[in-house]
Amino acid sequence: MKVKKIDFSGTSIIGLYAFATDSYVLLGSEIHDKYVKELEQVLKVPVHKITIAGTSLLGVFLAGDNEKLIVPDIIFEREENKLKEIGMEYVKVKTLHTCLGNNFFIGKKTILANPEIEESVLDQVAKYYDKKTQKVEIAETNTIGSLLTANNDLNKVLITNDLNDEEAEEIAKIIGMEVTTGSINRGSPHIKSGVICNKNGILIGSNTGGPELVNTTKALYDE
Repeated sequence: MKVKKIDFSGTSIIGLYAFATDSYVLLGSEIHDKYVKELEQVLKVPVHKITIAGTSLLGVFLAGDNEKLIVPDIIFEREENKLKEIGMEYVKVKTLHTCLGNNFFIGKKTILANPEIEESVLDQVAKYYDKKTQKVEIAETNTIGSLLTANNDLNKVLITNDLNDEEAEEIAKIIGMEVTTGSINRGSPHIKSGVICNKNGILIGSNTGGPELVNTTKALYDE
């Protein structure tokens, strides 16, 4: 497992621009090509550059697991064609909350969702993944997907340390995964914004401090 601190042309909120699985990485088209090789070296999977809804904010708009994606219905036709060309399984979701990456977390057995997500959308996503869904707030925040990230291979999650121990334990029970609290990029609670990871390695925002780096690595990779 490889660990590397990185920024994209000076920004350490790298997780906003990528969606990673154990098979591939989607990377925002505006990110310079020089970073593609770094991602491939650490994560050991192909990197595909793409936009979603005309933007490079893939971590914001996409949610999913190692097998399937959910994408907002504001995706452009050319972007859908790119996903099909790459061979990715996905479904379009029509919701007012189009930033699916911020509003969903696709766990091993349970999908967490922003409490404001429409019931019809929850039903669609639950059927697509064949998993139960649960509306939750995390640290009194609705955009729950921005506050955690996972190594699905080891069933481990890093979540914002704005939660107390009791709340973190409750989330662990709901999703059936091991949960550790922490921060990224020198105190940011938005864990997902500073991390790109899969079973092979992890890239962490360059502003991340030493203790945060150690905690993140242990939280997601210690067996």
